[in-house]
Amino acid sequence: MKITALIENISKQAQLEHEHGLSLYIETLNHKILLDTGATHKFADNAQKMGIDLTKVDTVVLSHGHYDHGGGLREFLQHNQIAKIYIRTGAFGDYYDVMENGYEYIGIDSELQNHPQIIMVSEDVWIDKELFLFGKGEGHEYWPKTNAKLVEKRNETYKPDLFEHEQSLVIYEGEKSVLLSGCAHNGIVNILNKYHKISAGIPDMVISGFHLKQEESISEETRNEMVQLAKALNEYGKCEVSEQGKIHSIQYYTCHCTGIPAYEILKEVMQEHLNYLSTGDVIEL
Repeated sequence: MKITALIENISKQAQLEHEHGLSLYIETLNHKILLDTGATHKFADNAQKMGIDLTKVDTVVLSHGHYDHGGGLREFLQHNQIAKIYIRTGAFGDYYDVMENGYEYIGIDSELQNHPQIIMVSEDVWIDKELFLFGKGEGHEYWPKTNAKLVEKRNETYKPDLFEHEQSLVIYEGEKSVLLSGCAHNGIVNILNKYHKISAGIPDMVISGFHLKQEESISEETRNEMVQLAKALNEYGKCEVSEQGKIHSIQYYTCHCTGIPAYEILKEVMQEHLNYLSTGDVIEL
C-alpha cells in the first residue's frame, strides 16, 4: 500500500502547492483511492506534478461535508468519469463556522449531490473485502473543543453540528489495516473505539487530522488536555501480542487541522509513535 498526501496545510517541497485542505491518494493491490479532494483545484495540480493519474482513480471517499475536504470535488469530476464517490448522508447540508462578525459558509457544492458517480451512504458499509466505511464513533471522549464553532443551519436556525455526516475509511491489505479520517470531529479516540467494536482489534496505522488547531495561543488547560489525548492514543497503541505471537501496535500520522503547535505537544508524549504528514509525503507499508 502506498499513501501520498496530495494536499495539506503545509508543503516541504517548493514545487508543490499547499492550502487549508486535505487530499490523500492511496494505491493498493486492487484500488486507486482518494480520501477527500482538498479545498480547490490544487490537489489535482499537485497530482499532475507527482505523476499521479486521477483518471485512474476508482474510489473516492469524502470524510465529511466541509469545503476543505470536498471543495475540489467538481475539479475531480472534470478529470474522472469512472470513480464511485462515497459521501455520507447529510454531507451536503448547510454548514457554517461561527465568526466574530457572523457565520461563514463552509459546506460543499450542493449542486453535485445528484451526480451519477456519487453514492450516498447512510450506514456502515463494506465496499468490498478491502474497503470498509463507518460513521460516528463510540462515546464522547476527548471531543475536540474546536467543534464548538461549527454549526449547521436547519430551518433557518443555527444548531450545533453533530457530525453525523462524518465517516472513516478502513483499508485492509493482507494482514495490514489502515484507518483514515479527515478531521476526526467525532474525536479520534471515539473513532478508534468504533473500529475496535467492529473488528475486536486495533489498526496498524491511523492517518487523520485531530481538529486541535487553535486560532490563539494554546492555554495551559488546553495543553494539558492535549497531553492527556496523547497519552490515551499511546495507551491505545500499546503493543498487542496475537495468538500467533505477532506484535501489533499503532503508528499514527496526523496533519491538516491538528496544527503544528498541537502536533509538537502530542509529539513530546508520543515520540516515534506519531509523525506529521505534509504535502508530497509518501507512506509505504
